[in-house]
Amino acid sequence: MAELTFFELSDVADLLQLSISTVKNWTIGRPLSIKPSIRASQGKGSRNLYSREDVYVLALAAQLSRDGFAIKTVQDILDKQIELKNRLKEVGKETLGKKADELTPEQKKKLDDIAKEQKDKEDKERADKEQKDKEEKADL
Repeated sequence: MAELTFFELSDVADLLQLSISTVKNWTIGRPLSIKPSIRASQGKGSRNLYSREDVYVLALAAQLSRDGFAIKTVQDILDKQIELKNRLKEVGKETLGKKADELTPEQKKKLDDIAKEQKDKEDKERADKEQKDKEEKADL
């Protein structure tokens, strides 16, 4: 049986070199909303329990924040990541253990659609950034 790894609030804070209050605030939606997936505290004396994946998400948020990204941008990135993960998980359930030549046309299309959407989003973000950079240079 697989061993379940979980982390308490203080463990997460130590691992990520964040204050306990920062992790706690991000967990309760101030200013980010990152819910613990194993157990969310419910009242006095109960504790949040975080999965390894929760720690990765919090680490991403911490790094983006340290790099100067606005909190709204950080939350948008986290939301997009969750959306993509859920879509891939759904397709993964259908395709688990199958080789590419064993996929149905519908399964192939779902995977292709996800890949195309991601590429289109990246292309649009790159074009938007280039446009913004041009406008900033023109203002100088």
